[in-house]
Amino acid sequence: MKDIYKVTCSFLHSLSPLPRSIYDDQPNAHKRFMEKLDARIRNHDREIEKMCNFHHQGFVDAITELLKVRADAEKLMGQVTDTNRRLQEAGREVSLRIHAYA
Repeated sequence: MKDIYKVTCSFLHSLSPLPRSIYDDQPNAHKRFMEKLDARIRNHDREIEKMCNFHHQGFVDAITELLKVRADAEKLMGQVTDTNRRLQEAGREVSLRIHAYA
């Protein structure tokens, strides 16, 4: 626990000059900081957009494939339901014939 405290204090201490340097008497320090921050944000936005563009077609393909699977599943469910109905009818007929001969 003491190690975490020491690391945290050390990290916070290393950050302490940052806010002071923004607001001290340096000319345009705040403006320069904001420009750098905006540039970094734009850079991250570009990276996010690149990743989204890169993965977009894969996403579209996956959705298309899922729609096909859903259609196939619905078709299969219809076939299973029909087969079940026919088996039930055949079973009833067999049962009626067995009872008729008994």
